[in-house]
Amino acid sequence: MPTDGYSYALVVSDDGSHIAGGGRSSTQPGEVPWVRLANGAGYVFSRSATIQVSSADGSRLFGQGWSASNTGLAACGWYAARFAYLGPSTHSGTPRDCNRDGTAITGVARGGLGNTYPSSAVLWDDRGLERPLAPFADFRQTEANGINDNASLIVGSGFDSPLGAPARALAWTAVSSCQLLSDFLAAEGADLADWTLTNAMDMSPDGRFIVGTGTYRGVYAAFLVRRQASVCNNDFDHDGMYGTNADIVAFFECLGGACCAECGTADFNGDGEAGTDADIESFFRVLNGFPC
Repeated sequence: MPTDGYSYALVVSDDGSHIAGGGRSSTQPGEVPWVRLANGAGYVFSRSATIQVSSADGSRLFGQGWSASNTGLAACGWYAARFAYLGPSTHSGTPRDCNRDGTAITGVARGGLGNTYPSSAVLWDDRGLERPLAPFADFRQTEANGINDNASLIVGSGFDSPLGAPARALAWTAVSSCQLLSDFLAAEGADLADWTLTNAMDMSPDGRFIVGTGTYRGVYAAFLVRRQASVCNNDFDHDGMYGTNADIVAFFECLGGACCAECGTADFNGDGEAGTDADIESFFRVLNGFPC
């Protein structure tokens, strides 16, 4: 990290072995990103940029850097100190989150450099390929924030038309499928009475906890969603598709003691006893469209 100026830390790996941030030194023009390892070793990048997002092990870092034309900030990635643009280097972009291995990165991109272009939610892969996420209704702008570990659920927000109308929290269960987060949660049985969810900001790797902001009985408030998808929900593997063969396979693997990271539990009906005949019966009742 810069030692003869100022520095700041922004991200840390899960085990604390990688810390990344930015700063300015007397020998570098502009702010530059840096990485410091737990053993004391570190390095400073030569390109002016800001690191904002890290994979779980700290080996993949994402943020903003100057575009190829030096006329605006573009989304960037660093892989073991190798630099690459995310999406076209002629577009401005801001990474917001990534899954644990850094192979799927959410954010916001614009069709050009600067703030005059409408922003849209995007998903980048670790090769830099940019895929726009589906818009919702006639929203003018969308942004993708949190992502779960297998990239089956992305949350963010959108701004309604006409411009200036309140934002609404959104959920993407596939690149081409977008809905209001409130509708997504209501389909899972959530009681959202008195709530309006305006912006979903982050999500746990398993997708079971979502945080953001909204209004509760007209008062601006933070929200925490605890998804109860493991209880009586036939999207057992949490891939956004309900009642599929993959859900059946995942359920029986979980009964055998091999629950996937995204899956529900062997206590399917939530009665406190896992892997019983009652859980199996409940699973197939829900699978066939009946109550748990």
